[in-house]
Amino acid sequence: MALLIWSGLLVAAYAPLDGVQWQCTVGSGRGRIDVVVGAGALHESDDARGVAHLLEHLLFRKSNFAYRHENGSTSLDYTHYHRAVDTDLMGAAVSLLQELRRPSFTDEDVTVEREVVIKELEDRGVADTAGPDPLFGTTALARSPGGTARSVRGLRRADALDFHRRYYVKGNLAVRVSHARDCAALEAAVRPLFADWSPGAAAELPAVTEDEPGPIALPGGRFTQGFFWYEASPTERLLWSALGEHLHLRALRVLRQERGLVYTPQLVMQKHGPGGLLMLRMNAGDNAREAARWFDDEVSSVRTEPRVTAHLAEALGRVGQRLDEQPQLTALAAIRGEPAPRTILDRLRKNVPRATLEKMLVERRRFGSTLPQSNVWTLLVLGIFGVGVLAFLAYAAKEILRG
Repeated sequence: MALLIWSGLLVAAYAPLDGVQWQCTVGSGRGRIDVVVGAGALHESDDARGVAHLLEHLLFRKSNFAYRHENGSTSLDYTHYHRAVDTDLMGAAVSLLQELRRPSFTDEDVTVEREVVIKELEDRGVADTAGPDPLFGTTALARSPGGTARSVRGLRRADALDFHRRYYVKGNLAVRVSHARDCAALEAAVRPLFADWSPGAAAELPAVTEDEPGPIALPGGRFTQGFFWYEASPTERLLWSALGEHLHLRALRVLRQERGLVYTPQLVMQKHGPGGLLMLRMNAGDNAREAARWFDDEVSSVRTEPRVTAHLAEALGRVGQRLDEQPQLTALAAIRGEPAPRTILDRLRKNVPRATLEKMLVERRRFGSTLPQSNVWTLLVLGIFGVGVLAFLAYAAKEILRG
């Protein structure tokens, strides 16, 4: 098993095991299995929207959530299954992999689970198409990972089986087991399953060719400022996270604690496949203009600070903590052959590339409820996107649908 050095600690790295990206770490306490498939809503055909999420539901029907700490989620570019157990980690891992390897659902299962998915979409307020997304327009990044009620009703067993056949293959799979008692024994137990798994390569991530259309002004109301992007490199993704953490920390200290201008600021970070958004929201009231000037000054300071690496040090530390909570991102990087996020983060903690920040923080990626005076022309955008923006803010977490 290969090892990475992270902040003085040895961390197990992913390595191929019979064609599947595999990671196992020894430890005590509750064991956990994470399985990531490198395909999601972006990989669906136009006539099968929502099939990735429906398949996630169907594959869990066999166990009927027999494990208390078990769930799955479907994103734009991956599907994540996880199971946590107090005893018999090996048995839990083997049974989960068996469920994912060979679908056994029937037409009746599909009929029942379609209705469950539709109810989930209704509960989340995304059962119907609401028009162009305010930030991602009509690009693929605006897709709801679960499809719509109409598209889900049209899905059949054959659609789910076809998606499984194309994307649930060795090269598009990563499996992580943590807190195992004996990794060698676990490898011996899962190797026959991997050997029998369908061969195939990692799925390509569909590209978005359009440029970001911003800056975009949002309707008045709660103070909102941020950036959105249609594509980001692995390094840029972590830098966006660090920038969000930095702005959040600064807003807490300056706007809330020192000036008393706002209530507790909220940071929203969303991954939309290759794209994403960073959004800072707060109740600024009559202080919105002053808060907007503060936001502009903070962004400018990041771009011009001579010691930018030290400037972002605390935020980069927080990004590391977030990575511990999102094991699927490291698994996805392993599937795509990208450097491990922790490896990239370790480099950034030594040197933040200013040229990369300059490339990221361009004006066309700005959006907010209060924009600088030079951007007043963007208020025209409200005539097109106003209603969509309000719907978007009401459902800020639509990136991932949990089963």
